[in-house]
Amino acid sequence: MGGDFNCHSREWDPDVPHHRTVPILLLETAASLGLEYARPSNNGPTYVSRANANTRSVIDLVFVETSETLSAGVQRETDRQGQSDHIPLSATIQLRHMVPKIKGRTLKPFSDEEKEFVADVVSDMGDLLNYHPTLVNEVEFMTSAIADAFSTAWLKHSSEYTVGPNSKEYWNDECTRTLEEYRHDMSVENHKAFRSAVKAAKRTFFDVQTSSSLWPTGV
Repeated sequence: MGGDFNCHSREWDPDVPHHRTVPILLLETAASLGLEYARPSNNGPTYVSRANANTRSVIDLVFVETSETLSAGVQRETDRQGQSDHIPLSATIQLRHMVPKIKGRTLKPFSDEEKEFVADVVSDMGDLLNYHPTLVNEVEFMTSAIADAFSTAWLKHSSEYTVGPNSKEYWNDECTRTLEEYRHDMSVENHKAFRSAVKAAKRTFFDVQTSSSLWPTGV
């Protein structure tokens, strides 16, 4: 468990003379979860104000299982601070179980595969146009046929993917490239380039979304 708790205490900040109710409750809550505060190996402030460098404190904290307070190797990543007032913290956590990969299926918007998917659904649905169910079992048959039409076309034309941090429909190669460059040096210029790339990718994606339609009239 970690983050900006905005909580001051002498337990983690030597410049604070007190240990009041809020940090006491925080430590008790962490303990109830089987966690303990892990002190960074390179002690120092985790917050340094950009407006006034003399304003600094320790308010970003990491809690790990009691048995891992030393092996977690918590560190202040001062070279990755970028433009934030907060210094990032890193930790090494042991995973006791395999984390399953989350998979899904997708159709790339406005691709040939999506057009073929729509065409197959329209074709199969066309066979039902003259079918007018009145009885319960007839309605059930029709709803099942509609579901089968979509399911069959979806499995035929969609492709499998693994969910990741960049599983966004608008994300493109330029977003990936500028993100890697920004992560390399954390410079203001590369951060602006990354933000611009994301903005442009979103604009292009949503412009196409709003100006195109693959579905025939009446479907």
